[in-house]
Amino acid sequence: MFYKKNSILFVLICCLFSVSCREGQPTAVLEVYILDALGNRVTNANVNIYKFKEDWEKEQNEIKPSEITTETGLIRFVNLEEGTYYIDVKKGSTNNWEGKIETSVQSIGAFYVNTEFIIVKESRAGDVAQANGRKWKASTLRQFGRTSNIQDLDASFRCTYDNILIFYKGGRFEIVGSGLKCNTSEMLIVERGTWKFNDTGTAINLKSDIREVNWGVLESSPTRLFFQETLLSPIFGSFNIDITYLISNE
Repeated sequence: MFYKKNSILFVLICCLFSVSCREGQPTAVLEVYILDALGNRVTNANVNIYKFKEDWEKEQNEIKPSEITTETGLIRFVNLEEGTYYIDVKKGSTNNWEGKIETSVQSIGAFYVNTEFIIVKESRAGDVAQANGRKWKASTLRQFGRTSNIQDLDASFRCTYDNILIFYKGGRFEIVGSGLKCNTSEMLIVERGTWKFNDTGTAINLKSDIREVNWGVLESSPTRLFFQETLLSPIFGSFNIDITYLISNE
């Protein structure tokens, strides 16, 4: 979440010595304060700035070198053009991926400084996804109190759960066929769509042209996911299956 404030600061020294103050050169300045959920300033956080959201998602084409916050939780980007930018912040298992990532920068003269306050928090998004896609493969499935390896399931179940599930930073997912096909016309990319955690991180929504489902999140870490899916059966009615996903190197 962003708390935005624009302030005017005296930066005459910058104008005297920086080429950014010469006519025709970008002159905007952006100061970013990184805070935790309690409002404390966060030191040693890695901050990157991008011009386009796609670059933010893929973590490519940074417009400035990566910056590390000081003991004040502050970094500064100078010589920016006016416009919209996307900010990425990481420190350990905390980031700003589930908050507002977009900011607008103005250039009103040499004395104007754009200021942002960004809150980072523990994020399940950082557990499940990464810029170039984090790959997961189902390992076990539990239903009616019994746990089975995916490879030991009946073909009708196995063809659904032995694919690769890929979560991308920015809320995209893909399911890629890697095992038994459910039908002969099944494509390599079985499904594409968007994903999003609920506000409490206890459920994840997957939405595509094929379906929309909400899975319970029983556990998440950078190496293991434990989801609960609710199914409907004409025999058993509504019932839950618990699926363990592990990192895949396929």
